[in-house]
Amino acid sequence: MPVSRKRKKRGQPVKSSDPHKIVFRQIEIGGDNHAEFKAAMMDAARKGVDEFPKLLGRISDLFQSTYPPNLLSTFAFYGCQGSIDDQGHQKPMAGGILQYHVELLQALALMVPREKWGGAPSTGEKMQAVFDTVPEISDTFLRIRIVRQADETDAQKKAVLSLQEKIRLHTQAVRNWGYYLEVIKICRELYCPLDGKFNEVLGFSATDFIDVAEALVSEFERRARLHFETMRKFLRGKTIPQIVNLYFEHMPNIQGSPGDFIKSIPPGTSLQGVKGFLMSHADLRHVDLMTFTPNELATLTNKPVSTVEKVLDAIALEPGALVGANVEYLFLSNPVWTRPAIKLMDGYFIPLPQAVFSHINNIMRGLAESAKLDNALSDRRAAYLENKTEEVLKAVLPTARIEKNKKWSVDGVQYETDIFGVVDRTLIIVEAKSHRVSSQALRGAPDRLRKHLVDLVVDPSVQSERLQSLVVNARAGDTVSKAIIAPLGLDAGQIDNIIRLSVTLDDFSIMSSSEDELKEVGWIPEGHELAATILIADLICIAEILVNELQFLHYLAERFHFQKAFELLGDELDFLGLYLANGFNLGQAQKQLKRIALSGLSEVIDRYYQGREVGLELPRPKSNLNRTFRDIVDRLTLRKPPGWTTIGIHLLNSVDGEEQKKVTAGLERLRKSVLNKRTIPGDDCIMQIIPPLERKATIAFFVYSPDGGLDVRKSMEQIAADMLERDEAKVCVVFGKSTAAWDEPYRSALIVQKRD
Repeated sequence: MPVSRKRKKRGQPVKSSDPHKIVFRQIEIGGDNHAEFKAAMMDAARKGVDEFPKLLGRISDLFQSTYPPNLLSTFAFYGCQGSIDDQGHQKPMAGGILQYHVELLQALALMVPREKWGGAPSTGEKMQAVFDTVPEISDTFLRIRIVRQADETDAQKKAVLSLQEKIRLHTQAVRNWGYYLEVIKICRELYCPLDGKFNEVLGFSATDFIDVAEALVSEFERRARLHFETMRKFLRGKTIPQIVNLYFEHMPNIQGSPGDFIKSIPPGTSLQGVKGFLMSHADLRHVDLMTFTPNELATLTNKPVSTVEKVLDAIALEPGALVGANVEYLFLSNPVWTRPAIKLMDGYFIPLPQAVFSHINNIMRGLAESAKLDNALSDRRAAYLENKTEEVLKAVLPTARIEKNKKWSVDGVQYETDIFGVVDRTLIIVEAKSHRVSSQALRGAPDRLRKHLVDLVVDPSVQSERLQSLVVNARAGDTVSKAIIAPLGLDAGQIDNIIRLSVTLDDFSIMSSSEDELKEVGWIPEGHELAATILIADLICIAEILVNELQFLHYLAERFHFQKAFELLGDELDFLGLYLANGFNLGQAQKQLKRIALSGLSEVIDRYYQGREVGLELPRPKSNLNRTFRDIVDRLTLRKPPGWTTIGIHLLNSVDGEEQKKVTAGLERLRKSVLNKRTIPGDDCIMQIIPPLERKATIAFFVYSPDGGLDVRKSMEQIAADMLERDEAKVCVVFGKSTAAWDEPYRSALIVQKRD
């Protein structure tokens, strides 16, 4: 992504040996010679652009000399395969190769006419050329766009290009919009109710499609496991004769004999050289691993062969189908995304079976359009998103009052809030939008992109802010606003916190880190504060990880402020990874940093879900809460005294896990002091936490002995009053801890806030 000329530093979180500890380091982009650095980068980009046709020609030549499925299958096999250890860590077989690289190579293969396809087998040398060239092609296309953006002189157009580039990079690189098992579940819930309509027009149902796609993935995984097992069997040989004999013994359908092969080995060939040759020979079987017939899949799914064939035809392209295609479009709207299969004479070649689920929303949309079922699918997406969001909120907030599709009017204009929930003194306003960004917008149509982003991101946020404003005004005494929200059952005087959220069916998490750009291009109304936009699959994960109601509410509440405090590079689960580490309490980094790269912080969450998919029972990731704070949060959640959400959110807002340890140590010192001195309330029995941000509340712990005859409530009220005046805080929370009941998280709690 191009770096803004206005800023030179990017804060990047770095994990320490402690999995919960995140430290930040600043990366200088060009340092003191930023102008020279930028000029050098642009010069390199322009030179890379000149190389683009040569790179494409190199791949085209390889396809015309070598059988393309051989090159594709081996590139996909080593580029997108990996292993998972017993801790859920995933290790790729080939670093630097991602799914979109394979999709790009597949599209380039389809640009070569079938009659020009080569017939020779792939070799190690040719495969190395592919592994070197494809990422370079992808990087060069990025350079092309950087050059175009740099050459644009109009400030408004340049800002639009920058915003488009963020969305394009996200669309190009991000494939896993959810963890596999959750994606399957969402797809079945979302699309299977349309079975009858699909079957009537297409000859197969949505259930048929998902069943076949799931069978493709599981069958490929089975074949890949057997292939790896066979490889291990012959690679364990200690000598050349042992290796060759094991290869012929375990690799099926090998012609010739081990003895003849051994005689053909040139003198002086090393053991490693023979291993490498046999592995290259075994690589030729990758095409078979990735080729499926309707008969095979019909047996696996217990479906008619004709039904399976229709499903496969719906996602297949013929060789040469992309001859004459615009190469640039392959990066922005690759036809392979919705047609990941190549129809060959002996079956359907699918280098990436998992790609069906990566792009299933686009695939289903295309199928619906071809069957004239656009409106049915649109209605289903909208209904599903609202129902699923409501289901998630009810599950994670069991005591909340959750209501859906509530109507209210202002000046004769009727509005509707998709979902709102009230839990204690916290109101959640949710807008669920199931639209999507079209391929035309991704390819560079700014008017189309603006319409999509306004519909999906801006308008829902404006709608939720409209209701928020009414509640705030009603809380301040405005009688008109009170009358408007009364039919919703909302008592503004009983609401302290308002959380606004937009939920989508497609991944627009990149928008949550683009608020500045959206304001710069004028696509956000002046003065509007954009609500967080979260993909439904990510919301499900957040609710499953943050099972405590208070922490779930705190995450959503701070998520709103977090996207405004920084320019962010990362997705929603990276944000969640950071939250688990420090609760979004960044200390002084909150003031010192503006741009933060968070990519990779979702690792702890990835391990949990990836491990679960392969049958590993790994512990659910937990937030880095010190026992003192965790016990208070758990007690508040269990007992739910009036104002418990407000008190808990303020507590979680105060300090991160490392600072919480200091609080615990300080409380122990206070306890000893109170027990030794038996003093009246004073500085020696009070601990204050003053967060670095003014919007956060001051937290105090009052340690007392019940033997001192104190009026505890009066003492706590005085402490709060003093802090509100002395520290210029707007809100203060005081926890009372008795030395006689020290094991209790707190004996009493008080929240005091200044009147607006």
